[in-house]
Amino acid sequence: MISPRIAVPPIVIVAPAYLLLVLIMWLPFNLCSGMPYETTFLYNSETLPFWDGFFYQADPLRIHTNTFYHLSYALGEISGMAGSFLPFQVIYAILWWARGLLAFLIARCLLPEYPVMSFSAGSFIIVHASDGALQWVGQLNQFGFLFWMMLAFYLFLEGLHCSKERAGWYFIGAASVCQYMSLWSYESQLFVILVAPACLLAMPHYRSARHWRAISAWYLVPVVYIGLTINKYMEAGGQTYQESILRTDWSVASLLGDLLFNMSASLQFWQWDDSVQVYLADQRQTALVFLAGAIYGVVVWYLALVAARKDVRTSMIPDAYILGVALGAGLLFLAASFPAYLILNSARSLWRTQFLSGIGAALVLVAAMGLVARAVGQGRKSAFVMALLGVLVVSYGAHAALGKSRFHRFIWERHRVVMNEILDVIPTVRRDTLFVLTNVPKDADPFRHNMWFDFALRLAYPGKEVAGVYFYEDHSAGPGNNMRLEGGKWVWDGTQMPPKVREIEARNTLLIRYDAKGQSQLLKIPPPGIAALSTLQPAADLERTVIAHTPSPRALRRYRPCTDWIFAGAR
Repeated sequence: MISPRIAVPPIVIVAPAYLLLVLIMWLPFNLCSGMPYETTFLYNSETLPFWDGFFYQADPLRIHTNTFYHLSYALGEISGMAGSFLPFQVIYAILWWARGLLAFLIARCLLPEYPVMSFSAGSFIIVHASDGALQWVGQLNQFGFLFWMMLAFYLFLEGLHCSKERAGWYFIGAASVCQYMSLWSYESQLFVILVAPACLLAMPHYRSARHWRAISAWYLVPVVYIGLTINKYMEAGGQTYQESILRTDWSVASLLGDLLFNMSASLQFWQWDDSVQVYLADQRQTALVFLAGAIYGVVVWYLALVAARKDVRTSMIPDAYILGVALGAGLLFLAASFPAYLILNSARSLWRTQFLSGIGAALVLVAAMGLVARAVGQGRKSAFVMALLGVLVVSYGAHAALGKSRFHRFIWERHRVVMNEILDVIPTVRRDTLFVLTNVPKDADPFRHNMWFDFALRLAYPGKEVAGVYFYEDHSAGPGNNMRLEGGKWVWDGTQMPPKVREIEARNTLLIRYDAKGQSQLLKIPPPGIAALSTLQPAADLERTVIAHTPSPRALRRYRPCTDWIFAGAR
């Protein structure tokens, strides 16, 4: 270990430590994991002009939702990995690491004398694992808007700390741009953005006239966003997607109960792995959990030794007032993380609703640990308590994150195997083809909705005009089936997401019977029992539709088998 006598800036130790924490949780299962859902972003990148791919035209107030999806796509094109999901995973990991590092830098701006506290805050944000969608790369935008928000906070603080006010305004202007990128990607962080500057006012040295001017400027972007949002919903007349999923019980007791439930779930690190226990029984995963805890403990101890060289009595843990402010700010941030989710009918789902709360949870946990450490004593004794308590949080977080990563890998494999089977049976097709997939297991649906089957086909046969529907083993249609056989043609029934081809000749139908044992077949005669196919005539000339060539290289990179070191022995 580096001697504490050597003057090494904390960032030199902290940045690699955060990278190791992310790699421990990300690397085992994600090198070969992909996107069974949310593939509309990838499809847009593949079909739109390059620069248009960065923008989500469907919603002007989420215009930057596509940013990091398209950046990932571009990385794949540049690196020669077009079609692979690995570039998406790499960007996901970078954003994960950057969020923790920005948290450390923000904490250092506010409390430069306490590197242990700053490092712990960043570590806890990285390992925060209460959200069930953690490690699903389809939620790349969640990490994206958090990155922009954290970068905005950091630039704003740098602007406040500039010795010259004019130079500070450049930083504050850059922070406003980051606010814009964040809010015009997603809306849930609005309340956190609104309360953040108010927390600074609890510290007397942020109450000067200059600071008041800067804080006022901070609110310009969110005020514009609020105005545009109000106008959007007034003009929509209740027809937006968001309004279709609103809760029905608006009682104060119900809202407060949901808020407390979510705040508790975000803080109870020992329960973060409850939903993925079945995916945690692996000795290699356990070893990685111990490694994560060890990395945190070693870095805390090193930073504590460096701090002790300066002043054992004052440089280890902040005083009770500062810890109290941090605790209060953490609780405020935590509460502000949920209003946008509390209005939904899925307020207690713990799915995509907990990412934002990692910031407040980290502040609360760090402040609480600091208070306990101060109560125990000063110097190395308090550092030992901080390290011990922090190791528990990091270990539980890494444990839960690995379980969720493995869970999402299983979901991806279920989807990938089916698409790979389809490519084996039908390497490529001519234009205007409708796929009918039968015998899909209902209790292990690899698509969950016909829209995701339809988009998977578009990605499996790039450049082709294809659409698809699927049926379960019991002959019932998959959810969202919106193609109907009428008068010798498949036609879109006008519901759900429109298919790429809204009208296809029935003779261009390809019937595939899926087999979980790898014996999927291309059928000439519709299977009996499926009413929707009762009028479909037997295929007369499959060669007219199926082209016996090698599948597209993009499709192969997406759906062919890929092995990584833990998952290979865990299926």
